[in-house]
Amino acid sequence: MNERLEGPELAALVRRVFIPRPGEESLAILVDLPDAQVADNAAWKERREMAADWARELSASDLGLQVRLVLFRNAHTNNGELPPGCWTHAGALLPACAEDLDPAAAKPFAELFAAHPILLAPTEFSATAPLKMAAKSHPIRAATMPGFGPAMIPALRLDYTEIDRRVRRLNGRNLPLCAVPSPARPGGYRPRGRTAGHCRHPRAELLALLPGAQAPGERTLCARRRPLLRSGIRPLRGPQLPAQVHHDVHVLLQS
Repeated sequence: MNERLEGPELAALVRRVFIPRPGEESLAILVDLPDAQVADNAAWKERREMAADWARELSASDLGLQVRLVLFRNAHTNNGELPPGCWTHAGALLPACAEDLDPAAAKPFAELFAAHPILLAPTEFSATAPLKMAAKSHPIRAATMPGFGPAMIPALRLDYTEIDRRVRRLNGRNLPLCAVPSPARPGGYRPRGRTAGHCRHPRAELLALLPGAQAPGERTLCARRRPLLRSGIRPLRGPQLPAQVHHDVHVLLQS
């Protein structure tokens, strides 16, 4: 049976991750559509239906934000440039492909960004790079979730407030990024293997202990830099990283 997030869970997730600010009144869920160049697949279709369900659940929740489902033609590659326009979807039935969208109803992404400061992007192709660039000229914060699927939903139920508390506690211990327990040094830590070689940012700091874990390491690590959801780290790859932050673009899950 597939996992599913209910409205209260989704609202709590948005509050924990984004901590909505005064004046932020709208949230958009971005979904890319297949087209004649890139064919649909079962996981992609399921992700679009899940995003539509999230929009309905959040709209009916007590989040206090206007929630819109926004569709656009896929970028044909990860981190590719976004297409010129997008479409706000208000119907019950999702279009099967981008060719089904009415060109006359499209609006520029700049208009979307101006009206929706909080974005969720559970897409087929990663939108991290274009949204990172857009965040430099628009007041947006975005959670990009390329390849997200129901199997990843349990990670969204993590208590990110507790994660933040543990990161801040570990920050005072000057642990290196990707630190794991060192068997040669009881109570000590060492950089974690090859992953550490990817962490070239001079101020990159920690991997945080997640709730319920016994020690930093294994598959229970979360890349974070202080302050939470404010500063950026160099993007890391790997299914063991349930959350990443890059400027104001928050990569919650990346397969």
